[in-house]
Amino acid sequence: MFQQGMGRSAYICNSKKCYSDSKIKKKLQKALKTSLEPEFFDILKKEITSYSDYSNQGI
Repeated sequence: MFQQGMGRSAYICNSKKCYSDSKIKKKLQKALKTSLEPEFFDILKKEITSYSDYSNQGI
C-alpha cells in the first residue's frame, strides 16, 4: 500500500492523536490530494505504535 504512491508525502507526528483525530485525517487526505481508506489508518496506527516501541527501548 505504501509503495503505490504518486510522489506525494506529508509529515505527521508519532502520537495517538495523529491517527485518531478526524480533523488530522482530513488534513492528511487534503495534503496528499487523495482519499484514504480506513485500512490505511489501521496500518498507520500500527506503524506509529511500532516506532513508539522502539523509542522506548533506546534504539
